[in-house]
Amino acid sequence: TVCSKAYKLNRSSVEALILLACLNLEKDSTKAIPYIVTAQLQAPYRYEVQRILCDAFLANNKRAAALNYAKAAVTSLGESARSYYLWADIMLKSQLQRRKNSARNCLEKAIKLDPTYLPAIFAYADLMMEEKKFDKALEVLNNALPHHSINNELHKYLYNCYSEKKDNDRALYHQNLALDHTTNPRSNHESLHQGSQESAVTQEDVDTLLGLEADELVDHGDSEVDDANLDA
Repeated sequence: TVCSKAYKLNRSSVEALILLACLNLEKDSTKAIPYIVTAQLQAPYRYEVQRILCDAFLANNKRAAALNYAKAAVTSLGESARSYYLWADIMLKSQLQRRKNSARNCLEKAIKLDPTYLPAIFAYADLMMEEKKFDKALEVLNNALPHHSINNELHKYLYNCYSEKKDNDRALYHQNLALDHTTNPRSNHESLHQGSQESAVTQEDVDTLLGLEADELVDHGDSEVDDANLDA
């Protein structure tokens, strides 16, 4: 049956919807919307759902909607490093210069809540490096180093910072470590919103799910989607 095919992911149907949304978002953002909205109806408190929903709004040039949902996620998901990072990331992606200070504040809150959360750390380091505040970038990067000593992306950031400071010995040290750890790659900033990251997905799973429609995966019952929410 259709349901059994969706459950081949060994997760709930929400996982299938997240995967479908991610796959369609890369090809045609408008086709991703039905899957995302359905996932939101089923699991409004899932971080991945909020993440992909905000990305979809941005992809459709609905910056106000993306910002509103990202802000609301801090309340619905609770104050955490991930929720504050999401809000900051959407503010930065909205490409509104006046949002940068607010994004910086959110990233600082995220790092305070979890000084090992790399997506927030990398985004904050980018802002500090852009402003030539390399010591501030190095502070958060080095604080995370004991917990992520084999993360090549972290060593790349440290290499870049030390290079800018003309500290060639430390820069070379981290450059070599980054090369040594290339067999353990981590995505730049964040891959947590990718549905496939929580479960092993085969190409057969992907092909099967791509052939399904959102309405086939989840029984909506009596719930309805307000189209006005998508036009914000």
